[in-house]
Amino acid sequence: MARVNMNKEADSAGGPPEAGVHLWEVLKCEEAESRNKDPMFKVEASRVTGDGRFYDTIMLAGPGWGIGKAKLKALGVEDDFEGELDPLDLIGKHFWCSTGLETYTNKEGKQRQKLKALIDELEHCGYQHVSNVPPGCEAPTRADTPF
Repeated sequence: MARVNMNKEADSAGGPPEAGVHLWEVLKCEEAESRNKDPMFKVEASRVTGDGRFYDTIMLAGPGWGIGKAKLKALGVEDDFEGELDPLDLIGKHFWCSTGLETYTNKEGKQRQKLKALIDELEHCGYQHVSNVPPGCEAPTRADTPF
């Protein structure tokens, strides 16, 4: 199902996404491998209120496991969990994330900006559990959310 906001004006400028601390919802999560063949989840998230997409990886082994473990905690995976974790179980989960803008060059050679988790912020390497609202943020009200 697609999210539509008919009250939003068209953005012809195509400006950069809005960085900062926002509440996100996992839209997609799939298994993948890093360049080093370590297992990971590829995550696509959408801002709960407002516009914005965010793409991230959650490492499940290897050098990035410490950060991956922290992100999974923020998504509600229990500290003592051991077993098979289905990436579909993360779809629909809400979490706070602190993001900054990263500049990259796209396939056409143009400079673009994307959101990147700031791993030195919040409780869990840029992520924080939905129930622990970060300072300066407000939990959305029922009217703000489509769920």
